Amino acid sequence: MNAIAAPVYTSVSYPASSTENHYDIFGLKGNVLCFDYLEKAAQGDEEFKQEVLLHFIRQVPANMEKMEKAIPQNDSNTIRRILHELKTTVFVMGFGNLILPTMKKMESLVTGPYDNRLVSTLFQYIRVTCDAAVEEARLYVRN
Repeated sequence: MNAIAAPVYTSVSYPASSTENHYDIFGLKGNVLCFDYLEKAAQGDEEFKQEVLLHFIRQVPANMEKMEKAIPQNDSNTIRRILHELKTTVFVMGFGNLILPTMKKMESLVTGPYDNRLVSTLFQYIRVTCDAAVEEARLYVRN
């Protein structure tokens, strides 16, 4: 059986440090992602970085869709599971500083009966931030 190799992108430009971590969320502009941690973990392996980016691009939108459906259904188990998975993701991709506090607040709210309006509001901030991060990640794999 022949394995299909994942595409390798060779002209990828990553933000050099957290000083380049800017964003365009609610009126702020610049990069969302910061690859300090990913660079250390990859130890120069460009293929590994590309695999992480491609996984991020596929997984985060799917998780956002699942969470969006879970909120009106009061499915706190699904919401907590997705938030837990996202914590690692946002840390690795370097934008935890933008949404981890909101994620933790949302996680604490859904441990019991909760106000859908407040949880939905928190989710919208998480979604906008994640969508911006995914769009930025797409730029790095297209080069």
